[in-house]
Amino acid sequence: TMSGSLKVTIGELNLSFKPKDTSRLFFKNRSNLISVSPQLIEIREFATKVGKEGHSFLLCNHSPILDDKCKPKINNSTAVDFQIFALDFDSNEENQNLSISPNKVLSRLRDYDLDATFIYRTFNDNVGRYNLLEKAKKFRVIIVLEESVKIKEQGGVESFKNNYSNFLHQIFPEADKKVKDPNRFLYGGKGIIYENYNYKIDIKYFNSINDHYQSSLIKSKRDKYDLKKSLIHDRYQNQKKESCFKRVVWPEERWEYARKEWKYLDDFLNGSIKPLHDELYKLYIALDEIQGGAKKWLY
Repeated sequence: TMSGSLKVTIGELNLSFKPKDTSRLFFKNRSNLISVSPQLIEIREFATKVGKEGHSFLLCNHSPILDDKCKPKINNSTAVDFQIFALDFDSNEENQNLSISPNKVLSRLRDYDLDATFIYRTFNDNVGRYNLLEKAKKFRVIIVLEESVKIKEQGGVESFKNNYSNFLHQIFPEADKKVKDPNRFLYGGKGIIYENYNYKIDIKYFNSINDHYQSSLIKSKRDKYDLKKSLIHDRYQNQKKESCFKRVVWPEERWEYARKEWKYLDDFLNGSIKPLHDELYKLYIALDEIQGGAKKWLY
């Protein structure tokens, strides 16, 4: 792959809205994507076509097979290679715990020595035109790799999902988990809100970050920092069944007892640990269900 370019499959149709699954435009768009071949394209041009002009694209490049009607089709097993990672954020008012701004996504990526190549707003984002790195609710993050990676050489389809997509979704529980299958096709958008076209990551370096993260998770479990077994998490689950609005009231002695029973909580409130992002997320929703928990968090 020449410098500044990537290998990707892009549809010829440019859209200004997301068609419904039952519409003719949806099937026309999908059929077009399956029938076109991957192309070598400059990263900036790819961003423009997808993020500004509304062209759809495939997460992985495929070698289509023919169905009974001799029409090309793709599935996970037809995936050949890939050169992009995509994270889809679709925050909504119904679940504030899953809301995150583009700026916070970038900050978290940089915590892991990562960055985004570009970020664009998806069609259904309707928050205006200003300060979009803070205000955008529906957006997609694209990370470009240094070169195209053959899926078979990286352990096959399951390895793609487990080693790459799952890792990114572990550090971003707010992201749409559907966007990780190799046969996934993604819509373009209506505006680029972040661009760093010089950023491309080497797959070996990405793997090393993933390995370090997984090792941290294993160590966390060995230290009995498993949130699913924690006292607060159990109380949160019980309370969630009763009411999603009523908070548990804990007197101060209850907090003291909880800190003695659960070392993770005590270390967090003492400031002696820096939780991993998925742990921090679960801790937040647990404390939020307890009256006064937010004050403990801020403290």
